[in-house]
Amino acid sequence: MFDYVATHKRLILIVLLVLIIPPFAFFGIDSYFRGGETGQAVARIGDYQISQGEFSRALRERQDALQRLVQGRIDPDMLDNPELRYATLDALIQRRLLLESALRSGVVVGDERLQDIISRQELFQDEAGKFSLERYQQFLRSEGMTPVMFESRLRQDIILQQFADGFADTTIVPRPVVERLARLSAQKRELSQYVLVPQNFLARAKLEPDAAKQYYDANPVEFRLPEQVRVEFLTLSGEALQARIRVDPAEVRKFSDLNRRQFEVRESRQAAHIFVSADATTGAEARQKARARAEALDQQVRKAPGSFAELADSFNNTVYEQSDGLKPAAELIQATPQLSGWITRARAPEPLLNHPRLLAAVFSEEVLRGKRNTEAIEVAPATLVAARVVEHKPESVVAFDEVRVALENRLALRAASRLSVEEGRRLLAELNGGKSVQVAWSKPQLATRAEFKDIPEPVVRQAFRLDASRVPAYTSVENPQLGYTLVRVSAVQEAADLPPEKIDEIANSLRRILAQEAMTAHLASLKQKAGVTINKELLERKDR
Repeated sequence: MFDYVATHKRLILIVLLVLIIPPFAFFGIDSYFRGGETGQAVARIGDYQISQGEFSRALRERQDALQRLVQGRIDPDMLDNPELRYATLDALIQRRLLLESALRSGVVVGDERLQDIISRQELFQDEAGKFSLERYQQFLRSEGMTPVMFESRLRQDIILQQFADGFADTTIVPRPVVERLARLSAQKRELSQYVLVPQNFLARAKLEPDAAKQYYDANPVEFRLPEQVRVEFLTLSGEALQARIRVDPAEVRKFSDLNRRQFEVRESRQAAHIFVSADATTGAEARQKARARAEALDQQVRKAPGSFAELADSFNNTVYEQSDGLKPAAELIQATPQLSGWITRARAPEPLLNHPRLLAAVFSEEVLRGKRNTEAIEVAPATLVAARVVEHKPESVVAFDEVRVALENRLALRAASRLSVEEGRRLLAELNGGKSVQVAWSKPQLATRAEFKDIPEPVVRQAFRLDASRVPAYTSVENPQLGYTLVRVSAVQEAADLPPEKIDEIANSLRRILAQEAMTAHLASLKQKAGVTINKELLERKDR
């Protein structure tokens, strides 16, 4: 039942290090409060305390994971909010409750088994496919973890996975239920539709003479233009810098001849984009060595672009110290300032400028009113942007005369949409009442719940909600923008033979759902018995 190694060939290391989304439903953190204090712990679960350090690490790991998902385009301050703090603590509490329950149930992972699982991970193997202690230690250093910390957390994750698998393995799904669901999923229905589009009702849509003006006066926010600016900006990136650097091949050969001994060992060097040449008259082995050397240099540039770092602690200083213009900084990095489109406080048309910190800096008092440069802000890995405002438009309201025609058209279309819905409802009532109605139905098409072509999903979904024990049967879909769609089910085809693999697929899906529900119920029971208490002051405090 619990043979994790045999049934799981891969190990998701990221999940072991940061639980972005807890695997079980939140109960709502308020349900944990029992009153009382927990000392210097953020929470207490029976005799176990979640310390400030444990909570802070979990919060930081979750924030880092979210930053990686969006490639660093979220202001860190936005990720330190009550919702994320409460969710992080909730995940820690649930994890602890489940772990204690699993251990009481006798779920264990021995040292030999743990070592075997670690040694099988490709991340920790060398080119020959063998476990590399050096790679393992390098990974731990990059994550700021000791072997004891990592192996303890890995052991816990495997125990929790085995515990969850136990719920799935012991969940029984009645065969008749599975077959019924399989038949429903394979059922086909013959569908037709008729769309009453609002445009066809425009001639009947009548507006009051001053309807547009009344709407304009009643909804001033809708016609307000936000504050906007245009900026000139400079971009410094390692990739752009590398592309501009060229080294004379003759200089490379001269350096190679004078330092030949250095190239006889596997040495690591930093370089900007260097071309390594080999004489055309030399042999294939020499040319291959030159190629290998060039590739090694390229990798060094990518891994440790020291020259970029130095040009960046200078670019930043120049932007800041000579903040009345970008010319000095442009000369420093040998680049030309670019002009942006119109930018609001919420967004910029250029992806590089559409960064929360940069937008906040552009609209700061010092930059907007003081005509100063922004600081050099890292908007992506190894990419800095500095900007200054060159044109400013304050917030304004569009004049009524500028929007009158468009507004009248919009209101007329809205009225026509209401008319199309009214007409559609009338036709549907007549059809369901058995009356003969002249409707230009579309060509009938067969569809299942999962497979359909040229039919909108809402139409298919509504058609399969319909009681089609007697056909033809009728229903409808309303859409304020698109009008009203009449739907006809003219035939139903039941599946004759169900493939065994389809039945197994549905059985497994249903088993997972039921196991999830059982696990959630078990977790709720554990929570009620544990007597969880939370130190709200420590949970919400940000000065740790």
